[in-house]
Amino acid sequence: MFDWNRGLMDDDWNDGQQYVFKMKNKSASGQEFGTTLKVGEAKSGVHKVAFEEKMKCKVSELGGWETECKFKSSGDVDYKMEMNFPKT
Repeated sequence: MFDWNRGLMDDDWNDGQQYVFKMKNKSASGQEFGTTLKVGEAKSGVHKVAFEEKMKCKVSELGGWETECKFKSSGDVDYKMEMNFPKT
């Protein structure tokens, strides 16, 4: 129940969102993909549409690294990478 309530607040239902579509996939190798599409309520006959794609990847070679990427329809790109290469 608490996750559902938190999801409502995260999706911003109280601020003019008419539809929110979410899809999450996880591959066998551990990669995670998340897609979010938001359609706002019509104002003057026009809907505001926002799209967001998230990706998480973990690789164990060379000591391992983790990557997170987020792409938005506004053109914003967030990228984070943590590497744990062996120290000599």
